[in-house]
Amino acid sequence: MYNVKELKDGLKDLVGWRQNDNPNGAQLIDMLTSESGLYFNDEHPMLTIDNLYSIAPDFDTYVYPAFDSQKSDYAVGDVVDDGSGNLYTRIVAHNGNQPLNNTTYWLPFDNFTEWLLQRTQSATIQAINDWYGKKSKLSTVRNLLSRQTIFDTGDFGDIQPKGTDVVGQVIKPRDSRSVIMKISDLSLQIDTNQTVEVKVFQMGVKDPLRAESLTYTGNGSVQWFNLSTPIELQGGEMYYICYNEENLSGNAINAVVSRDTKYFDYPVGKYFAVKSFKVDSDFSEMFNDEDIVSNLGTNYGLNYKVSVSCDYTDFILDQKEQFQTIISKRVAMNLLRELAFNANSNVNRSSSNVDSTRILYEIDGDSQSTEGNNRSLKDQYETALMAIQFDQTGIDKVCLPCRKRGVKYSTI
Repeated sequence: MYNVKELKDGLKDLVGWRQNDNPNGAQLIDMLTSESGLYFNDEHPMLTIDNLYSIAPDFDTYVYPAFDSQKSDYAVGDVVDDGSGNLYTRIVAHNGNQPLNNTTYWLPFDNFTEWLLQRTQSATIQAINDWYGKKSKLSTVRNLLSRQTIFDTGDFGDIQPKGTDVVGQVIKPRDSRSVIMKISDLSLQIDTNQTVEVKVFQMGVKDPLRAESLTYTGNGSVQWFNLSTPIELQGGEMYYICYNEENLSGNAINAVVSRDTKYFDYPVGKYFAVKSFKVDSDFSEMFNDEDIVSNLGTNYGLNYKVSVSCDYTDFILDQKEQFQTIISKRVAMNLLRELAFNANSNVNRSSSNVDSTRILYEIDGDSQSTEGNNRSLKDQYETALMAIQFDQTGIDKVCLPCRKRGVKYSTI
């Protein structure tokens, strides 16, 4: 498991594109940096900017609205024309008039660069997926906990009298940078049908990370709500999932727990800690942690289905130089295949010289050749994938447990 957006951002400059040496041809405005010194163009002679531009859509037919300096509701991703044919894209939403020269909100935009960026990043994630798949087969990626329900079913007779505080659970995933906890389902058990707003706060972050408006129709029974987007909790951080008791109609019904200890102590604590709390707060922003009252023998009618797994995002980015070869070759294979098939059926001096059969042969090789002698791009790619080997020495005690040695990499 890993965060795709973070990987796209973190790996974007690992391998770059060489700028078109034809000043009259298409020019890139991004992806020109290479931290590794590798360039995608060097993987195959056909990967020139002119060749790639020849199979891209006809961007000359694209028309964008003129920039309106009085418009205050531009959305992220909107593209405008400055009146001279120069394009800009909105990168941050803001309720206000922001001029095009404000780089906090606008950046120059080029259709071909964006087209190539999307394909480059898509192939980058495919390479990471392939590596992840190989490691899954070798049992080096782990799912620690799958859809575990935290509390037992509520007791109809155990009513939690309504107060005026913000109430819920504080959840802290294991102190491990590679652990990620996901809440896929959330349940309510209260004695009156109503809509309840549940919020998620993170310690140190003022505004709520998430707000869910849940329409409860369970008539005192447990009602589960599947979250279209799971709530993600990062290892080592502290989170508060809660609602405002003062806005509640009726009362919550408690889960079946030991009323002697006044504390929820469950075996799932191997991967995270959870306890109920209450705090005097207006529910609009994160409260002071020292103001909460915890270790309470109630769950306030809330329950969760959680999964805990290993997140390799930081590990990949920390060791990203080990992935430069597979990324370079995967991008090359994908774009060469697109050159061969030319989905947009564009024909010009560059594309008309493309030998599709030859290109596909250089990508895939000869299926009849002896294993190990086939040096197609695909064969080189598979070899590079298998070359990424590591011992998980103390990098992470949960997901990458200590063995005898440090990170170990073989050569291609």
